[in-house]
Formats: sequence, C-alpha cells, structure tokens
Amino acid sequence: MSDSSPLQRAHALSAQASLLLRPPNSHPQTSHQALEAYRQAAELFEQSGVTSGDDGAKKTLEMLTVQHRKLARDLERRIGGGLGGSPQRASSGFREGLPGASGGLFETAGGMNDAPAGQDLF
Repeated sequence: MSDSSPLQRAHALSAQASLLLRPPNSHPQTSHQALEAYRQAAELFEQSGVTSGDDGAKKTLEMLTVQHRKLARDLERRIGGGLGGSPQRASSGFREGLPGASGGLFETAGGMNDAPAGQDLF
C-alpha cells in the first residue's frame, strides 16, 4: 500500500473500514480500527482534492472528504454508546417505537405494529 497514490490509499482504507464493521467482525477493537481508517481516508481524500487540477474531481473529492468525516463522527458516537444497540441496527437508522402518523407507535425494525387496524406500514 505504501507505493500507491493517496487517492488509492483513501479508497483502500474506506473499503477496509466498511469490512471491519460488517458482522461477524464488528466488535469494539475493530470499530476503533475502522474509525481510524475512516479518518485517514478523509485526510487522504482532502489532500487529493487540493492537488487535483480538475474542478469536477475536486468537487467529488470534497464530497468524499465530507462523507468520510461524517462516517467517522457517526462511528465515534456509536463507540461512545450514543445510540446503544448493535452497530447494524444503529447504522440502519431504525429505532424502536417511532410515532406513527396517527399518533400510534410502531416498531420499524421488528414486528410491533400499533397503527390503526387495516392500515399497512409498508
């Protein structure tokens, strides 16, 4: 990996972080490794954007930098226990007991359905 370009290393780090967060790999040690990989990828995408002469490439690299910084922040929150639960559930964005349009509650990721009779959620 040492002889590749910063852009290639950034993509490789991003892919590595994604793999580390997939079950059965997802546990505290690999979460910290993934966090560091996302941070390094964001830095490398940013460096690549600064050196790029193409405006379209710069914009893409800026978006990749922002995306990886957000991924790192979200993972940092999960590691810190901000969302609780498993990393899979936290990353899916689903939470239990969301209010329904009619004021009833329903569970988006499991099975409880407190919506009015005859009204499907999906």
